[in-house]
Amino acid sequence: MKPYKITASERLRTNRIAGLRLLRGTFGLGLKEAKDMSDQILDGVGTFIITEEQAMELAIGGFFVEGLDQSPFPNLSRSVQIFIPDTGCKINDIKALRHATGWGLKETKDIIDAMRNPDNPVDIGVMSEDHVVKLREYGFTVTGWITEAFKDNEDLFTI
Repeated sequence: MKPYKITASERLRTNRIAGLRLLRGTFGLGLKEAKDMSDQILDGVGTFIITEEQAMELAIGGFFVEGLDQSPFPNLSRSVQIFIPDTGCKINDIKALRHATGWGLKETKDIIDAMRNPDNPVDIGVMSEDHVVKLREYGFTVTGWITEAFKDNEDLFTI
C-alpha cells in the first residue's frame, strides 16, 4: 500500500452518485464514509494510502490517480478530455454526446454546459475505445488517449 493522490474527472464531478458507488464498491464503505471521501477528493485533499489494485479500479471508474503506473493496461487513458464540436446548437451537442456515450440527460447537459467555452476541455476520465470512436464520428475532439494500444496509425487519436 502506498499513498495516491486522487482527483475526480468532470464526469464524476457532475455525477456524484457514480463516484459514490465506485468508492463504496472499491473500499466497502458505507454511504456516509463514501460521501466524506468524495468530499475530500472534490476539495483537492484526496491523498489516500490504498493498494495498487484499488487505485487501478478507481482509474478505470473515472478518477485520476497520480503515481499509478498504467503501463500494464495500455488501453486505458490517463486523462481523456473532449472538446465540443462547433455546431452552434446545444441540443444537437447533447444528443450527440448522449448517443456516443449512453450517459443520462442531466449528466450530459451538465458536461455540455461546462464545455460551452471553446477553449474549455472537459476531463472525462477513462473511456473505452468505442466511445472515443463514436465521439470523433460526432465531431468531438478527444485528447489524452494512450496510443500504444492501437495497431496502426489509422487508429491513433489526438494527443
